[in-house]
Amino acid sequence: MPASRMIVIPLPVVPAARSTIAPPNDGQRLNLLPPFKPHAGSVTRQELWDVCHVEPFALLPRMLIPIPAAIYRPPTMHYGWSAPRETLLAYAKEHGLTLMMHRRNPPLPDESDGESSDDDASDSSTDDDTEDTGSDDDDSSSKRGDESDGSGAVVVERTRKPLLPLFLKAHRIDEPASMVAALEHISTQLSKDGLRVATLDLHSTLQHGEGEQRIISVYSNFHLLRKDLPSPEDIRKLGEAVGITAPPKWYIDSDMYDWYLIRDPYSW
Repeated sequence: MPASRMIVIPLPVVPAARSTIAPPNDGQRLNLLPPFKPHAGSVTRQELWDVCHVEPFALLPRMLIPIPAAIYRPPTMHYGWSAPRETLLAYAKEHGLTLMMHRRNPPLPDESDGESSDDDASDSSTDDDTEDTGSDDDDSSSKRGDESDGSGAVVVERTRKPLLPLFLKAHRIDEPASMVAALEHISTQLSKDGLRVATLDLHSTLQHGEGEQRIISVYSNFHLLRKDLPSPEDIRKLGEAVGITAPPKWYIDSDMYDWYLIRDPYSW
């Protein structure tokens, strides 16, 4: 009886990222919780809360590597660090990169706008609206609310209610945008020395342990076939540039955290 052969599927990972992938049959996948592993139905709130307290992975479980020919795609996993908020905000302030939040509502009209609006309102009023009905009650109410300009037309005084601002606090710092600006500036400075990280970005994760939710993403599990991924040495230099000496880890994305079907398995 011929011996069985094991089918070997090439690992869809470029050499620069292979040191970040867990070895085969390491048993890690057996302990994974939803949504890290495929499951039936939607992810529950309790499961999402449990993910919050799962430590980020030092090595990416192979189950979470996207396979180009597969009909399912895994959650998005980011390789990076918990974002040093204060360090990035301080860097943004030092280099004039701090961005502010602004009120989105339009400015309140000035007095001239109000007068022109009232004039338009008075011009558009018709005689039908100003006919005297002869009622004492109507006369008294018109005296209280309306004024006559002597020509028989009634000029109605209208007041404009002020619009509430969207943000009650003026000049509030837009922290996410300022952190991104600082990170981009740091990346630009490093590129002058030949260190380019095209996939560098700031994202949010579910694996925050009730701490900092934003992470510096060097690349994701959907970038593992890119030939321009930084080497482990370049990643170390990037970490030092933002004040981090710890090695990066794998974090699940806060939005793309579930498995999803990309095509009908029964279609031909």
